[in-house]
Amino acid sequence: MKRSKLAGIFLFLVLLMVYLLFLKHHYSSFRPSSYRLPPHLRPGSDRTRADWSDSSNGDRIWYGIMFDAGSTGTRVHIFRFQMEKEGPPRLDHESFRAIKPGLSAYADDPQKCSVGIMELLDVAKSSVPPSMWTRTPVVLKATAGLRLLPGEKADQLLDK
Repeated sequence: MKRSKLAGIFLFLVLLMVYLLFLKHHYSSFRPSSYRLPPHLRPGSDRTRADWSDSSNGDRIWYGIMFDAGSTGTRVHIFRFQMEKEGPPRLDHESFRAIKPGLSAYADDPQKCSVGIMELLDVAKSSVPPSMWTRTPVVLKATAGLRLLPGEKADQLLDK
């Protein structure tokens, strides 16, 4: 019995070392300088400096909004990024709000789902300066709750 416990501990330590070596190798090959901005944000694209909101220290500010329509509730995440001259964007701030129930609860009455979505949209609009509204990407991700509904009902909810 004592031998099997010792063998189990030894095996665990060996697996832990292999995992740590894998992580070290994986992250040592990551170089932040190799990050490339998306094509629409690269110099020479059709976007100009006037398209960005500038903070007081000269960094460019960019926003992104994600709606997560889950089975237990619907959430909105508002992200504010600082776009520095070199390197990847840096998350500067995140706002979050959730409402219940999830969109799938309105499968039989899609008209009612828009009230909650509008509430979350108002939260997003109050977090993003109006000058940035047309430039801020908005994404809706529907998770298990909507995927479990029949296709027609899910489409009706998403159309609403």
